[in-house]
Amino acid sequence: MIREPVFNIRLSQLDKVLLDSSPFFRIDVLRVVMAFRTLDHDTLSSLAEYADAQGGRIERWLMVPSSMPLSVLAYVIDRAFGLVPSPDTSSFLLPEDRFRAYAPDMASFLKRSGRLFFNPIQDDYLDAVASESALRRTFIMDPPYDLPHLSYEACQEILEGYISHFPSEGIMIGGRRCAMDDIEPTEEALLAVTHAVGEPFVRDISPYIPFPYILGREGASLASASEADKALSRKSFDIRSRGARPLTHELIYEHLSYEQPDDGFRFSITRPKDVRSIIEDGYLDLEAYIDSARYVSSTLMPDCIAKIGYDLFGETEHEYASFIMRLHSSDAQAYRAYAEEAGWREPYIDKRKVLR
Repeated sequence: MIREPVFNIRLSQLDKVLLDSSPFFRIDVLRVVMAFRTLDHDTLSSLAEYADAQGGRIERWLMVPSSMPLSVLAYVIDRAFGLVPSPDTSSFLLPEDRFRAYAPDMASFLKRSGRLFFNPIQDDYLDAVASESALRRTFIMDPPYDLPHLSYEACQEILEGYISHFPSEGIMIGGRRCAMDDIEPTEEALLAVTHAVGEPFVRDISPYIPFPYILGREGASLASASEADKALSRKSFDIRSRGARPLTHELIYEHLSYEQPDDGFRFSITRPKDVRSIIEDGYLDLEAYIDSARYVSSTLMPDCIAKIGYDLFGETEHEYASFIMRLHSSDAQAYRAYAEEAGWREPYIDKRKVLR
């Protein structure tokens, strides 16, 4: 049975109890920011006025169980921002500098495939688990600790076949012939290697890994490439062990559009040390924080503890901006009714219980 934390203590001690000290599980606070990439200055100014999008950003703060795998975190983020969950067009990525630290060439990328980077392998069991994690909220209550290991073993078996078919003379990248350990794993290179071996390669982080393996709290020491190698070579991951983690202070989540992938939404995820700043900014009070902590500790289900800006609406940034402008036009009533029927919400409506 899960021990419920004691709440009659001041905030700094409460943070320590909730975020570090539980022998059964930890509760993590995540800050998720969606920054617009393709909208012009005038459009961003209008959004700031009408949609409370601060500096062209929409922000959510989430409280989640620390054992949550990335596949479930994707579902949580979609729900928190008002998006329709879309596992087929969503992925997690390391920022470019951290990606190059752990995969400077194609050989190192392949070495980590399955354990760190996800490749769409043909495996009925893993496909079934991915479907469950995307569609069932209760999946959070039974985190699949063994999935990184299973994914790794299945991928490595197929990778041996990939590498054996890799042309000994190398492949053409950018007009020159390169050996595998000379190729930087850029999108162009991944596409070329995909054509060479007949199977797709992607930079996505494996969706079966619990997010704390990848994402460290602000100020935490990050694993070096050699430490990551040592940890990733282990036979299996153990959520309670001291592995070479975390790998990054910022994790990127992409939610793309089927029709216009480049115009989809991109989110930056960080793990702040505590929630003091959001309380001081007036978006959350201690009572709300404690209420959310009670909920998460008793159910192992996530909670959205604060939201800044309207819920997203539409698959692309331009669709969202157009919708917001229409909400303030002469046809506002009709657009609002349509959006509310689809699940859209104004900012600050029931902000502490978005995911309940």
